[in-house]
Amino acid sequence: MAEGRHSVIAGALIQISTELGMTAVAEGVETAEQADALHRLGCTLLQGYYFGRPVAEPDFGRRHTAIDGVTADTAAGQARPALAATARQLIAALRVST
Repeated sequence: MAEGRHSVIAGALIQISTELGMTAVAEGVETAEQADALHRLGCTLLQGYYFGRPVAEPDFGRRHTAIDGVTADTAAGQARPALAATARQLIAALRVST
């Protein structure tokens, strides 16, 4: 995330969502620097290519099931954060209609 105006806008949106009792989700996070900047601004839910590329549902569990903080991605030498929830929990959450 570029510093300056982008940071001000993101921070304002995160603050507005918090004050309205909502949760902000940052989409399109591609680098560790962007993730760190968003965490400093108070955003705790992030998604994007930094965490993983799109995969078909049958491959999701195999690729992202965290075992002792290690995923298939990190085991293959690609340093990516492990997911906190199980694959089943994440898939169920994605299926919930809003």
